[in-house]
Amino acid sequence: MFAATAFAFLLAAQAAEPARPREPRVGNLAQYVGPDDYPAEAMRRGQQGTVRFVVAVGTNGRVTNCTITRSSGHEQLDAGTCRLARARLRFNPGRIRGRPAEMSAMPFGITWTLPGVAGSVGPDGD
Repeated sequence: MFAATAFAFLLAAQAAEPARPREPRVGNLAQYVGPDDYPAEAMRRGQQGTVRFVVAVGTNGRVTNCTITRSSGHEQLDAGTCRLARARLRFNPGRIRGRPAEMSAMPFGITWTLPGVAGSVGPDGD
């Protein structure tokens, strides 16, 4: 089983400039991921690691693209991260002059840990 690792993606909304979109607001996204989401092959192989990635968000608030910026070193964990991001993450879309706007390069990090190993998940950054 997968250790109870919470997804705590936090973004701070920035003040909007007239010609630039505001970042979408998100809160704790732990409700989107559960123990069964650990990639099965990675679990069988005992693979763990941190994946850094960025997502692009469409005007409907759905992830339109996911790009790995720093690999965990394990393809299953990297692919599983983007699969979950595309399938489950939802945002309030950015806005330009009051209209929904596409957003890009929103950084996140996720640490995949096996059962019995402490770990964390949070925003990208060193």
